[in-house]
Amino acid sequence: FDSQCQSLVMRESSPQQSPAQRAAWKPWGVVLSGGFSEARALKAFRTLRGRYPALLKNEEPLVLRKRNLSMGRRKMVRVMVGRDSRTEAQQLCNRLTAAGAACLVEKN
Repeated sequence: FDSQCQSLVMRESSPQQSPAQRAAWKPWGVVLSGGFSEARALKAFRTLRGRYPALLKNEEPLVLRKRNLSMGRRKMVRVMVGRDSRTEAQQLCNRLTAAGAACLVEKN
């Protein structure tokens, strides 16, 4: 029983990567879109990349799934741009916010 509980905890706490993930995993990310549908979240990311090409043109989306129990038991999709440090992520988010976009800096 204990080993099964431990494996369940490990499975639930480790980030699950989507087959659509294109970018390498980074410890910090700038969350640009999300929801229950991966297709819709990626479409929203592509729309933002077209709207802010100077900031996002060469960025590949990092797609992660995470459960938010306040939204139910289904896992939600988060599409983000990965960064190596919180400072780098915050700088990108600040530039996006100044240009009119909404974003959130989050530790992966």
